[in-house]
Amino acid sequence: MNCPRCQMANPEGAKFCLNCGNQLEAQVRVDGERRYVTVLFADVVDSTGLGERLDPEQVAEIMNGAFAFLNASVKKYDGTVARLLGDAILAFFGAPVAHEDDAERAVRAGLDIQAAASEYAKVVKVDYGVDFDVRVGINTGLAVLAAVGDEIRTEYTAMGDTTNVAARLQSAALPGTVLISADTYHLVKQLFELRPRGGAMVKGKSAPIVTYEVLAPRAVPGKVRGLEGLTSPLVGRAAEFKRVNDKLNEVREGRGAFVAVIGEAGLGKSRLLAEVSESAKSGPQVAWLEGRALSYGQAVTYYPWRQVIREAIGAQDGEAPEVVREKLHRDAVCGAMPEGEPQYLEVILSVESDATLEALTALEGDALVEHITRAARGYLRASASLMPTVIVLDDLHWADTASLDLLLGVAGLVEDLPLVITCLLRPDKDAPSWSAIERVRSKLSGPYTEILLEPLDAAHSKELLGNLLYIEDLPESVRNLILDKAEGNPFFVEEVIRSLIDSEYIVQENSHWRATREIVNVTIPDTLTGVLSARIDRLPENTKHVAQTAAVLGRIFAYRALMATCAAAPPSEQIEDVEPHLGVLTYEELVRERVHDPELEYIFKHALTQEAAYELLLIRRRKELHRRAGEVLEHLYPEQRGELAPALAYHYRLGEEWQRAADYAMQAGAQAVKVYAMREALAYYDNAYEALTKIHDPSPEQLCDAILGWTPAALRVKPYQEVVNRLEEAEKIARELGDESRLAWVLHWIGNAYISNGFPTRGMPALFEGHQLAERIGDERLTLVATFWMTAGMIDRDPRGGLEQLEYVLEAARKYHNRELEAHALAKKAMAHARLGEFAEARDAVKHAQEVTRTTDSVMNGADVALMSSQAFFDMGDVQRGLEYSRRGTEQALSGYGLECAMYGHYCTGIGNLHSRNLDEAQRAFDSALKLLPDFVPDLQGREQVANEVHAGLAITHFFSGRTEAINDMESALANADAVGDEYTVAFIAQALGEGYTQLGDFERAKQHLDTALDYYRRNDMKPYLARGLKSSASLHEAQGHVAEAERELAEAGKLMEELSLPPVHPPGSSHLDADEPQPAVPPDR
Repeated sequence: MNCPRCQMANPEGAKFCLNCGNQLEAQVRVDGERRYVTVLFADVVDSTGLGERLDPEQVAEIMNGAFAFLNASVKKYDGTVARLLGDAILAFFGAPVAHEDDAERAVRAGLDIQAAASEYAKVVKVDYGVDFDVRVGINTGLAVLAAVGDEIRTEYTAMGDTTNVAARLQSAALPGTVLISADTYHLVKQLFELRPRGGAMVKGKSAPIVTYEVLAPRAVPGKVRGLEGLTSPLVGRAAEFKRVNDKLNEVREGRGAFVAVIGEAGLGKSRLLAEVSESAKSGPQVAWLEGRALSYGQAVTYYPWRQVIREAIGAQDGEAPEVVREKLHRDAVCGAMPEGEPQYLEVILSVESDATLEALTALEGDALVEHITRAARGYLRASASLMPTVIVLDDLHWADTASLDLLLGVAGLVEDLPLVITCLLRPDKDAPSWSAIERVRSKLSGPYTEILLEPLDAAHSKELLGNLLYIEDLPESVRNLILDKAEGNPFFVEEVIRSLIDSEYIVQENSHWRATREIVNVTIPDTLTGVLSARIDRLPENTKHVAQTAAVLGRIFAYRALMATCAAAPPSEQIEDVEPHLGVLTYEELVRERVHDPELEYIFKHALTQEAAYELLLIRRRKELHRRAGEVLEHLYPEQRGELAPALAYHYRLGEEWQRAADYAMQAGAQAVKVYAMREALAYYDNAYEALTKIHDPSPEQLCDAILGWTPAALRVKPYQEVVNRLEEAEKIARELGDESRLAWVLHWIGNAYISNGFPTRGMPALFEGHQLAERIGDERLTLVATFWMTAGMIDRDPRGGLEQLEYVLEAARKYHNRELEAHALAKKAMAHARLGEFAEARDAVKHAQEVTRTTDSVMNGADVALMSSQAFFDMGDVQRGLEYSRRGTEQALSGYGLECAMYGHYCTGIGNLHSRNLDEAQRAFDSALKLLPDFVPDLQGREQVANEVHAGLAITHFFSGRTEAINDMESALANADAVGDEYTVAFIAQALGEGYTQLGDFERAKQHLDTALDYYRRNDMKPYLARGLKSSASLHEAQGHVAEAERELAEAGKLMEELSLPPVHPPGSSHLDADEPQPAVPPDR
């Protein structure tokens, strides 16, 4: 075994190093690792033919000679011969120790094999009289490296598709050649002369494998890319430092700012702020508070803000909730806040008292978020009032959406307070943090500063290299190679140099660095992952296992948790004392001490270092370590399991401990819902559901609850059919359980899923059944949506009574913070007021409905509200405004694929154009509505009036376009509406029929239909409709020669028009469907 101090090889079983006397520790046995390797497969051509022509002893002599040069060629380039196969060898490069140029080494070994085989063939021909050739295949990729076998024989080998492809490439190679895959080609194409060989069909592969034949090393090889760095004064960031430091000086003068520092990993975002933090220590005092987002899936809600507040109040991680609460309420800043607000900071800190929990029960959704945001704003306002304050949020690209929403809520404070908010993030345009910063940029103008960190230019990179490692005799070619490889990334410069030091190409003598002669031959690691893997491989074996265990725990890990996780391993893997290994890792600068009190914590110096250590672990071993980590955290922190629920869910999920993963994910989901962090809730409940589906006999109640917890957030971001499908699974469970409460909730959400996605008729059966169940169990919240839709139908029969019922719906919607329902009810209220001629109230309701729907972030809610608003404006005679709303609502519905809603939008547009006498546009709109009907009519379950209304509108358009035979279609539509008791549509069609029959001279039928419409309008006090109906009736009387009756009805209509402040009624005989008069509205949305 190698000594971890001096690397001297010692015999197995030695307790002390024979060179330096260091105590040696028995190596932990681990079954294998996942590694990126290059596999070489070499085979002697036609070995079977040799056996037929030669004596077995002669064949053995030939093969022994072949194995001699095969093995020597692999060993020359530090490859590992994994297996001798009678007439072939399997070798790999990159394990058990990785090199930065393993692909190159494998190809060179292949060429050496062919060169040796060519010479050996001459000997074989002379001595045995037969031909001799070798084929070589090489492939690069992921493989599992492990010791396989039993107690009799064990070998260290690479398993997986990478090895299989290498063997197939060897079979496809021509005798005497080296054939490589495209994966290997991309790593060595600058170093060798290559000839494309096209695609080779490989057994087990659906597509050909692209191959290249290696001809020879290039006479002048190209450059192979590489990367990274050490410690130095800040280089090349003077301008960026000044911009941030200027904001520090400005905040001392009372001016705030929002600063976004954006750059790729390793460009020095954190280093830049560390320099500014040092600068802040001189000069007038400022409060400098930092928070960092977690890297594993935004697991803890408000985590960066929790760190900020903890630092502000002097609370330490691991302290009991009551201790943190006491520090919070004793904090001077909290003392300056309005009474009642500090309790919402308890929510951010996850240390709620019983009183706070009781207060939270009265709040849901947006209301709770508003309180939390108000409290955070109050705290920052109070802090900045007491002392200029700087908030630094690092790794914002990993932040949870609740933290980002809070950031958006407090960003505006910098406009009038001595407060600087600085965010550090990567330019990941798919991350929620990117859109959050874009919103801040658009919200703020003057106070917003954006700093984009770019790679260092050549001069600054060279300066950095000189600062880190001044070597007088460092060859210029090597200096340029390092700088070219690093590409201006300071972290990459650091890691490349460290690789050279670790490989002893650069050595330190008497505090002076010098380059060894071999440095001209070194190949810088091609990728940063390769650099880090190489560094990890050079660690003593047990130290490497400690690093990998720490990587499982996270980038930040507690000493106590690491020690317990290593100690809890099976006896063959146990490491009782991790301190010496942490010493090595600290010395190697892979980790550093983060905090010492109240509990010792370490942090990987770079997140990529943690990831590299983690990626080496076999999947099976990752599972074991995650499971063990979860058990250790439960044991060490029994009082903090609630706060640790996200981390415990994470470890048990990756450890495939499914029941505990589900339990903790449900807890984490409930915590996220409590603070309205819906995206986090979605992920937690989704993980809980997936975990439960992997259990043989899961609790049906828990499975149903996981679906119900997942649904509110899923409706915002998932395809509605996916949501409905999962809800139908929950419905089946609830019915089998006979659980009315769960069933009521499931049916409530099924109804909402359809309604909120523009298919209200599909959702009605579930909604009304859920309403019945909710009334039976006494849950008012579940009755609201169904009550609204029943009230919507009531508007047709009794607008005044419907208004009274809508007030109840609005009050309850506000009570339970249901903004979508509130917006719907306000828009429906506008319709009712408009029908009654109460236009001021209608316009006010439209205005408030639009304001509320904008807060819902729901496309379909916005579409519904727009269409109901359009109907209100049609009734008020503002047809153009109504058309604007109908077109907007239709476009929104189509964008969300709400086809039923979109169909109704086309219908509303058709009615508006009918009012405007734009009959061609009206027909196009009705035709568009008819095209969408087949998409959902089969699901309407008898509610054919939806289709009937569209046909009625089209028939009216046809009639007034001159197709008098359409009067029969109008009669048919009237009969259909009457059959289902749709009085509003009956009156609408009857009035149009009255006008039509008047034109045709059938006065008796005209009077019959107009009387029907007028009776409905009078009974329901629908003044705009009555004025329009009276005008139509006056036209009939004029056509009959009944002048007195016509004048009487015109006078009554005129009085109504004056009362409603509408344009005056035209005398009898004027054209039908005048655009400047009150028009019959569309039937209500169904």
